[in-house]
Amino acid sequence: MTDNDYRDEQGGVLPQPMSEQTLQRLAENRERREEQRIARAAKRRRRKIIVLLAALVVLAVAVYSGGVAHFSGHFMNKTSLGSVDISGKTTAEVQALLDDTTASYSLTISDYGFETSIQAADINFSLDQNCTAEALIAKRNPFIWPYEMMFVRDLAEYLQVTYDEQALFALLQVAVDEHNQHAEPPKEESIVFDQETKTFAYSGPIAGTHLIYEQVLIKTQDALANLRSVLELGDDCVVQPAAGGNEAQLTAAAKQANRLCDQYHITFMLGDSASLVVDSAQAAQWITIDEEYSVSLDQGKIDSWIDSICALLNSKGGERTYLRPDGKEVTVSGGSYGWAADRDATAKLIRDAIAQKPKQNVYIPCAVVGNGFLGLPGADWGKRYIDVDISEQYARFYDDDGNLIWETDVITGTRWTDFETPSGVNTIQYKASPKSLRSTGTYTIYNDDGTVTIEEDHVFGRDVEYWMPFINDFIGLHDAWWQDSFGGSLYEDASHGSGGCINLPSDKAAELYDLVRVGDVVVTHW
Repeated sequence: MTDNDYRDEQGGVLPQPMSEQTLQRLAENRERREEQRIARAAKRRRRKIIVLLAALVVLAVAVYSGGVAHFSGHFMNKTSLGSVDISGKTTAEVQALLDDTTASYSLTISDYGFETSIQAADINFSLDQNCTAEALIAKRNPFIWPYEMMFVRDLAEYLQVTYDEQALFALLQVAVDEHNQHAEPPKEESIVFDQETKTFAYSGPIAGTHLIYEQVLIKTQDALANLRSVLELGDDCVVQPAAGGNEAQLTAAAKQANRLCDQYHITFMLGDSASLVVDSAQAAQWITIDEEYSVSLDQGKIDSWIDSICALLNSKGGERTYLRPDGKEVTVSGGSYGWAADRDATAKLIRDAIAQKPKQNVYIPCAVVGNGFLGLPGADWGKRYIDVDISEQYARFYDDDGNLIWETDVITGTRWTDFETPSGVNTIQYKASPKSLRSTGTYTIYNDDGTVTIEEDHVFGRDVEYWMPFINDFIGLHDAWWQDSFGGSLYEDASHGSGGCINLPSDKAAELYDLVRVGDVVVTHW
């Protein structure tokens, strides 16, 4: 190769080609420089990571140290004392809480219609002197606070409460005993009569509301130990019924009872004004089931029912206990109203009819006929009547369908005197408007100076616009235009109480006068 081989067309010199060795050295140099660059970059990254890690370690140490310092005097998150959250509180705050708890603590216990409250003072409730906030905070290790923070802790388990156990036993026993007096006992599996469908059906075991004192005590002591403010007792605190297992036999007995009750629809006519019906619902009250699940009517129950009916058919002046339409149970005796029938003959007639199940009506002869007969539990009058409740100082009038159509506050005879309104069942004798209720008699005045003044031929009473007597022509319902107000305890004051009559507001007396009929029953009672 000559020099001319490395010149261009114009005679310029061209670069000479490098040898393979040169090219290889150049490539190796480039690789070495790249490796050095990468190494320097990696070294810089390592320095940054080391610096970052060092910073994180310093920060972690600072946070950890701060946590140790903080949780040495503050309760950790997720920490409670019974039902009270004490997360983040200082020992001073928790100590104040403990002190307040001792003074104001109360526990309300309830379930199954039972409710009672136990106050700290009732049982001398207090915390053990060693149960301090400092002692409680020591139960969680501040040096492992990151680990401790993972768990929910209730420190109430470390509290040691003290109280007068005998006082607790006595309080709880009285409360449970009072509840159990009216509690529902458990019901074994049986057949039950449905008043709506008028049929018997199987009913499985049903727990009642009768409490087990020992179980209530155990749960109460646990609640006190854990400073709980509310305790719901649960199923294990009530008497449970025996296990079932006789559903098939009792279902068959229910069907047999339904067939037996369906045979009864006997109507007893009481004069022309009332009737008494023995239907499936009444027969259901007499059903009995023996140990072999055989169904029959209990003759003893039938006889008892007949005796009660016969007593009502000879009830004049006697004691009756009945349910007023608003649900109040009332017992009343006295008065001139009542039925009269031959007791023995009536009992035989009813007993024979129940045995024979006649299709036609059965007539019961009555010497004296009332104006209605609701029957048991004790009303020998109809749905239409006037009810005067002396204890409530309130009167109500129910119509032929038993609907309340009139009511008012009243003032009855002066209490604790000879002028008290008599209790009893009577009827409206007649109606008069207007009416003079004046009479004359001896009036004794006891003067302030101790002397006594006697007025002969003193005029008693006033003229009224509406008069509706129900005890002879002496005691009745009437307007009392001179009274400023009615109801309450006014009848206890001689200046307001009447001489035995039922004082009514004038407008209410006018309403009643238009509604009432001669012969309507008036029941006055406490």
